[in-house]
Amino acid sequence: MFCSKCGKQIPDGSTCSCEQAAAAAPKAAPAMGSLFLKFNVGKIVSMSITTLVFFFTLITSWYKADSGLIDLKFGPYGGPSFMGYSTPLSDVSGLMVLVKVFMIINIFVFLAYLASNIINLGALVPALKGIALGRLTHLAYYGIQIFCLIFGLIGALTADECAMAGGWWVGLIFTIIGVVVLLMPGLVSGISGKAVAAIKAANASASAQENNQQ
Repeated sequence: MFCSKCGKQIPDGSTCSCEQAAAAAPKAAPAMGSLFLKFNVGKIVSMSITTLVFFFTLITSWYKADSGLIDLKFGPYGGPSFMGYSTPLSDVSGLMVLVKVFMIINIFVFLAYLASNIINLGALVPALKGIALGRLTHLAYYGIQIFCLIFGLIGALTADECAMAGGWWVGLIFTIIGVVVLLMPGLVSGISGKAVAAIKAANASASAQENNQQ
């Protein structure tokens, strides 16, 4: 019989030396570049907006309570505090507690979103290859964010002497922008392409004017 790979004649039922050599050869380690995903303008814009949504949610106040003297702003991670005394969220609204739990979960979803958009997890875990983890975690993040915004609003409206603060509206605006960018990625690419083309045209025009003056 003959080897199907190199054509060398070999005894029947035996394995060719070329196959043995290939099996014994050490497999090359994956290149470091394959462990990291490529970036484009749309991806950078989308990740930037999502990061802004995340940090604005962390540092801004969603609710305000009327203490009789001043409006106490708080949330979504803790209740109002005044003169060293802090009121638990559970004493204000049970829905606010639910929102807090999901906001904490969303922190880990956000970290998973960043990791899956920077690192090629399929190269590290073959079982994940072919799964759009970046998009799935992106959808999950905004799904939880919208859930928290809605139930945070309901919690504030149903609680005694409580209303929405400016941070909730900022979070709502950025979330809407983020969802639009997520569902319409071509919109960002089109706008960024036109902006780049306009900048190049302006630079070309400025260079032409300089050449004419010389």
